[in-house]
Amino acid sequence: MSVWGIRALECDQGLDAMDCLTANYLGSKQQISLEEMAMLLSEHGLLCSNEQNNDHSQCSDISALVLAELLYEWHNYGYPQYDCECESTIWQSIKVFSASPLALEALLAHIKDIYHDVQLQNEERSLVKLWFHSAYWHAWVEHLESLMDNLIELLHEAHP
Repeated sequence: MSVWGIRALECDQGLDAMDCLTANYLGSKQQISLEEMAMLLSEHGLLCSNEQNNDHSQCSDISALVLAELLYEWHNYGYPQYDCECESTIWQSIKVFSASPLALEALLAHIKDIYHDVQLQNEERSLVKLWFHSAYWHAWVEHLESLMDNLIELLHEAHP
């Protein structure tokens, strides 16, 4: 897997997830939802629930991180911050990015599961193994923590 940054949107598998969303979902939509994007990625074998993901598939983990990053960037900037000019016109048409509390909780559970293995330094999880021996381990862990914090904040906003 080719990686050029700590974000899931900065690796080949992350861009594969974005390509899937772009080709099969985003189009000229003005409203998108976390639930629909997660369902589409699941249908294409790019995202599994934690119950289905017993082998901790790197692809599934990266797709979950892509969704968390998209939510984070939409919430903080109003559009994704990744380098792909071809996508900018798609994101300009989107006015609403919704996420139900249930979908947020499911995504947060997946990210927390990854983080749990990070804390254990469980190299049986391929994503942990990839980053554990990297010079960017601490930056990547901080990135995971910021994604979790953002999801928790979004959950609090959904449950005032």
